[in-house]
Amino acid sequence: MSNDISSEEHQIIYEQYFVDVQDPSTSSVIDDHQIDLDDSGGAHIVTPDKYDSSSVKDSSEEVCSSLTATPDSSVQVKRLKQAEAARRRYQEMSAEERKEMNARRMQAQKRKRQRDKEVCLSHKRRTLSEVLT
Repeated sequence: MSNDISSEEHQIIYEQYFVDVQDPSTSSVIDDHQIDLDDSGGAHIVTPDKYDSSSVKDSSEEVCSSLTATPDSSVQVKRLKQAEAARRRYQEMSAEERKEMNARRMQAQKRKRQRDKEVCLSHKRRTLSEVLT
């Protein structure tokens, strides 16, 4: 851009270019979903209708993020119970045990992020090579 454009004109250009779209963060998505457990052990997941089609991500991003997603409600109930049991065990640990657990958890998260990154990259390379051939 040339230097003779005023800051007011810059602001107008930027306002037209950048659109304020508030995508839901993962914490708000989790908080907004209601999971009801009934007596038979089934789960009913209620999602709000406040999301529109503009917040849908690119399909290549969805493929990478949906590799670990499971829509089965029985699996979700099982994971909720496992998470609650893990929380109780963590609360019963001593401070030293918690430090060790946090260090192991951090290393596992780093490995998982690296693994996910490699899987996404290999998927994108494969998709790109299919497009080029």
